[in-house]
Amino acid sequence: VGIGKGAPPPEGDVVSLVVAISDSQEVGQLFDSCGTTSIHIPRKPREDSDFGRANALTSQGRGLQEGDYIVSINGVAGDASQMIQEALSRDQLDVHVSRPFLFKILADKTE
Repeated sequence: VGIGKGAPPPEGDVVSLVVAISDSQEVGQLFDSCGTTSIHIPRKPREDSDFGRANALTSQGRGLQEGDYIVSINGVAGDASQMIQEALSRDQLDVHVSRPFLFKILADKTE
């Protein structure tokens, strides 16, 4: 395994998205790279952006959503900074996204 080429996540847990990058200065998606192995998506992409147009081509609910994690870009995985470099240097992105696991926690504050 080379640097930045981590093992892909299980297929059932991943949403795939192909994004064609235009000549515009903005791809229309915020990347939160505070993690080291994935990129957090803090909000859904703008509809008039490269990521928004790619989202529109997916089945309902299968595009990028707020709270998702990008786990691979063009086969680069396991290193958020290398994934961002890949996104900035290519005109087509094969993006693999993992949905978060959400848990409801109830706390009894009466005691």
